[in-house]
Amino acid sequence: MRRWKKSGWKIVNIIFLGALSVGLMYFALQGRTLVAESYSGSGELKALAGARAGTDINPYSGRIELLTKNIEVLLKEPFGIGMRISGEGHFEEASASAPVQWLTYTGFIGLLLILLREYQVFKAATGNPADSLRTE
Repeated sequence: MRRWKKSGWKIVNIIFLGALSVGLMYFALQGRTLVAESYSGSGELKALAGARAGTDINPYSGRIELLTKNIEVLLKEPFGIGMRISGEGHFEEASASAPVQWLTYTGFIGLLLILLREYQVFKAATGNPADSLRTE
């Protein structure tokens, strides 16, 4: 009976975290559109979704064009263009998405290093903490 209680809470925890993750992913992907269509008067929701000021909100705000420009740059320079200051007057084609920006700056090798780092953080967070301290 005691074993079932522990596994029951584990299942509830997994279901809760799964539902929360799906909700956050949905908001990350569709938040701008949702705010533009339904909640354009809420300043807090606009800030949370990353929507610009005003009532005429473009949910994509030029991100598709920036992505295609970054892919064009990446195809010309597969090892990246090097670290640059992004923004007005500098590298204006910088993507708003961090993985795409790193891919453009550092190429496929830099993106692989970033993804390996994220994998190590995930592995350390889900594994036994004693395993990460062990040296063999």
